[in-house]
Amino acid sequence: MGSIRILPEQIVNKIAAGEVIERPSSVAKELVENALDAQATMIATTVRHGGKNLIKVVDNGAGMDREDAVLCLKSHATSKIKELEDIFTIHSLGFRGEALSSITSVSRMTLRTRNSSQQVGTKVEAIGGEIQSVREEGMPVGTSIEVSDLFFNTPARKKFLRGERVEYASIAELLTTVSLAYPQVAFKLYRDDTLVFDYPPCAQVKERLLSTHYREWVEYLIPLENEDQGVSVTGYVGKAELSRSNRTAQLFFVNKRPIKSLSLSYALQNAYQGLLSQGRFPVALIFLEIAPAAVDVNVHPTKREVRLEQEKVIQGLLTQTIKETLGKYDHSPKVFPSYTLDRKKSYLKEAVSPTFDFKEIKEKVARAVDYQGPLQQAMASPYELREPEDTRWCNEKNTFKVITPLGQIKGSYILAETEEGLMIIDQHAAHERIMYEHILDAIEKKNAVSQSLLIPVTVECNFKEAQLLEDNLDILTPAGFSISHLGNNTFCIDATPALLGNIDPKGILQGVLDELSEGKGKVPLHGRKEHMAKLLACKSQSIKANEELSVEEMERLISGLAASHQPFTCPHGRPTFIKFTIDELEKHFKRR
Repeated sequence: MGSIRILPEQIVNKIAAGEVIERPSSVAKELVENALDAQATMIATTVRHGGKNLIKVVDNGAGMDREDAVLCLKSHATSKIKELEDIFTIHSLGFRGEALSSITSVSRMTLRTRNSSQQVGTKVEAIGGEIQSVREEGMPVGTSIEVSDLFFNTPARKKFLRGERVEYASIAELLTTVSLAYPQVAFKLYRDDTLVFDYPPCAQVKERLLSTHYREWVEYLIPLENEDQGVSVTGYVGKAELSRSNRTAQLFFVNKRPIKSLSLSYALQNAYQGLLSQGRFPVALIFLEIAPAAVDVNVHPTKREVRLEQEKVIQGLLTQTIKETLGKYDHSPKVFPSYTLDRKKSYLKEAVSPTFDFKEIKEKVARAVDYQGPLQQAMASPYELREPEDTRWCNEKNTFKVITPLGQIKGSYILAETEEGLMIIDQHAAHERIMYEHILDAIEKKNAVSQSLLIPVTVECNFKEAQLLEDNLDILTPAGFSISHLGNNTFCIDATPALLGNIDPKGILQGVLDELSEGKGKVPLHGRKEHMAKLLACKSQSIKANEELSVEEMERLISGLAASHQPFTCPHGRPTFIKFTIDELEKHFKRR
């Protein structure tokens, strides 16, 4: 007897579930896409315990009759395709007929549905892929699907789910992204029976942007519109000033389907050549309309990856469209920030954000201390570089055995004579190391000095950023930030770390969030503290390259570096100094 056999349907469905249903957000995605394919104009999603206990999607779409309600839970049951050729002309979001059968095979599902031709609806209950009951139930036209106890029969899969907050944030981000492609559809999200957002239907994408987390982008967004060679490009790109430190603010849609595409991202980046510095990425919301036959969405079960028949042509069209559009706008940054710092006020953790009338604001501005340069502020801050006892320094403190600084090269590298030879110090990397250790120490001891903002700054976040901000308040607060949650993913910055100086607090916080969003997996508390200290050290008023220093300032910098716990590299691993011994120098000069 042979060893090959046909797998039972239950096992096949669980294998398919492993490809289609990776986590709770995968369930929400499939259910919402089905609702959109059913021409729903209202979709309400309820999530409990991050979707692990319950994901419920209710829509007012076309609904199903009793026969279809039972059949739709079967594997490869779909109304989207009938013949092989239909695969190449897909207009719908879903088409394989795998989603519902995959979901029900690893959960407990309750489906309620009714179409306009029926007087009553149908309720179907299924557990682990087996239908338990089918009966009539009164309900309006539309469909409601409840998925509970996800992965109850596959514990190995269940234990790999992330925390509730992470899973919830993934669902919220998914729904917000999809809502941008369907502004005419109303979207609601409930988290543990509390309404999180309610996006009403609107006529244009920009109106939906005002309802979502990108409200502050509006004045920086430039509309796109072009059509050539059967490809339509619409959407918005941001002015250079709106750039980010990663690609998380780039959203691409092909025929209203959200996708991930490095090739399109590179095309976008090429359009900004000469406008963005290295390491900065543009903000974009781009919609491509392409003939369905020229797009292969049958690459992966999640349908987030697609193949484009004329990818090079589309890349070129996208780059050209964006470049020509950008050329019509002024990209010069704002010179004067719209905030003022009051350095005389001390930060109290439990203090409530103050409010002032115009007269009070004038008085406070008049009393404000003039801004000091980065080096003067660094020397006067709580993170002051250690003063040498004298210009010669005692040997027990002078671990580098420096005799005297000799000068600078290009205002960036300090040359110092040592007892052993020559030392060359990268002044920016060295000061960044010193600041990093001071900041980390302040976070650990919770004694960072803050400067209150004369006028508190409001920051609007998207769902992922709001989640990151809440998860890291226990680090940001001891680091010197005072941040309060105003609700609806809006936060208020009352104070910032003193070491950051007169820098845009919103920009600083956005940079921190961009960096944090790149993190993967769960990081221990100390690891998060170290990461935050690195971020703030980069943003701090550290000594920069091309900055002339006095001999005393050079001595202080070398002394501070010598006193560091790990003086050999900056927080990012770049070396802070190199040394040449007398022996090495003499060998190079052929004296030995």
